[in-house]
Amino acid sequence: METAALVTLRKMPPFVSAAALVVRDGSVLMIRDTAQGMLVLPGGHLHWDESIEEGLRREVWEETGYQITLDRILDVVSHQSGLSEPGIVRTLVEAHIEGGAEHSSAEGDVVWIDLTTIDGRTDRDLKVVRHWVTVPPRPAS
Repeated sequence: METAALVTLRKMPPFVSAAALVVRDGSVLMIRDTAQGMLVLPGGHLHWDESIEEGLRREVWEETGYQITLDRILDVVSHQSGLSEPGIVRTLVEAHIEGGAEHSSAEGDVVWIDLTTIDGRTDRDLKVVRHWVTVPPRPAS
């Protein structure tokens, strides 16, 4: 993406992506990204002729094996927010699982992260989770 930005003198329009925030039983659905080594929300770039709903359903199914229903749009963010990458406008959507069978993909391993364990972690998408989900207090030891 950086090459395309340079070739167009940084005047290339941004890519559009979407990410799903799925919380179940006190854990959030995430992918351990093989390229970046960090936890990311499932989702990705939309194809040219896809709606946000179509693209996000496709991406989540490809990455996790789950079929989702979109509940509501939480936010639309860009790089300046710290919740997206340069050159990407990202739609954050709350969703829930309707079916499917969990599987990992070339994008990374599917992981469910306990909400009580995310404080202090620096993965970009955990900032999204902390912003939109009421994180329960960590149990006393």
